[in-house]
Amino acid sequence: MQVVIANANILEVQLHESSHFKNISRIIESAYQASSHANQLLAYAESAPEYMQDHDVKYILHSLSETWKKQLPESIRLQLDLPEHLPVCHCDSQKIQHALNIFFENAVEACQSSGLIVLQASTEYLQQDMPERHLKKGGYIKISIQDDGEGIKHSEIDKIFEPFFSTKFTGRGLGLPAAHGIIKQHGGNLYVQSGEGKGAIFTIFLPSLEVT
Repeated sequence: MQVVIANANILEVQLHESSHFKNISRIIESAYQASSHANQLLAYAESAPEYMQDHDVKYILHSLSETWKKQLPESIRLQLDLPEHLPVCHCDSQKIQHALNIFFENAVEACQSSGLIVLQASTEYLQQDMPERHLKKGGYIKISIQDDGEGIKHSEIDKIFEPFFSTKFTGRGLGLPAAHGIIKQHGGNLYVQSGEGKGAIFTIFLPSLEVT
């Protein structure tokens, strides 16, 4: 896709007939979309993150929330419920931010024209493995993104993390599977609580480096 984009940009500079500009712009836009979809599929399929370091999750959440507030329309509010301290997480911060952005965008779409999105974080220590949630014994950082939007049908909750499944007419069905893949790559997992007309809560478990 980068080759297509680069050559289309060259054509855009070299061609002087304005009648071609629209078609070239479409090529560039489609190539960027294809590149984005390919990256999301890679995020879903890759076995391990590449740039793992110790990160302050609370700092990541505060930074993201400041960006999100600027993007929200006035009719949608973002509420934070973060503790004074969160454990350190060994993670690829860029991928974690990418996943959280996907969950946030999903919440915004669910709210449609107005609503409330709540970002919460806490810690939990599992005394034993939880096979049903694919989580091992140990300490976790819990991050939840809740919206009061239209909710998800019970029959669709198990499908929303499948590639190419989408409840939206214009959706590609790649965002949530990619985000889910990123969380699993970090040794974590997530679950969804929702119902039609009841909003949705996406709760993420990320392994922590501290027991609190």
